[in-house]
Amino acid sequence: MKHICCYGGAFDPVHFGHLFFARRIVESFRPDALFFIPAYITPFKSAQGHAAPGQRLKMLELILPEIPHSSVCTAEIERGGFSYTIDTLKILRERYPQTRISWVIGDDHLDRLQEWRDYPRHVDYCDFIVLPRLYEGAELQARIAAHPLNEHMYALKSSRYPLSSTRIREACANGEALNAFVPGAVENYIREHHLYGSAR
Repeated sequence: MKHICCYGGAFDPVHFGHLFFARRIVESFRPDALFFIPAYITPFKSAQGHAAPGQRLKMLELILPEIPHSSVCTAEIERGGFSYTIDTLKILRERYPQTRISWVIGDDHLDRLQEWRDYPRHVDYCDFIVLPRLYEGAELQARIAAHPLNEHMYALKSSRYPLSSTRIREACANGEALNAFVPGAVENYIREHHLYGSAR
């Protein structure tokens, strides 16, 4: 059975942390494909002052050559409105009926999954790959073991990567250099389009 890993998020902007985890996912789980899935509107985040969906999509496309077997799935942007994972999973199941689907989440979502629309029906469509954002190693494994859906969860064996899109947007607004945060092509795009309060 083929296997696809789905890495959803705002990607506002995509940064080295996303690339780090994407590489580790490909190395650890060896999926046939890795889909980056940019949200149109993320239910738990405000989009005020952020990049437009088409701009976030373009920045993701710029980093695809760095991640083997990766592509961008535009299902949530095409659908518009709030991007609920359950709706996207239904679309993916229709497109790939004989394929194992893994959905990537940060460990900061473990205590919030019950707030997701139609929880816990997600496990009818996918299992979860859990990234170490707050915890790692044995502590992350213990957090997963304590979750009601633990049989459908797999920890990514990796160190944390302490970087957030919020930090990058703040750096842009403050006129800081971005080369430690994002690939050169993404930085050029941010500067060219004056995103996040950046100057050319």
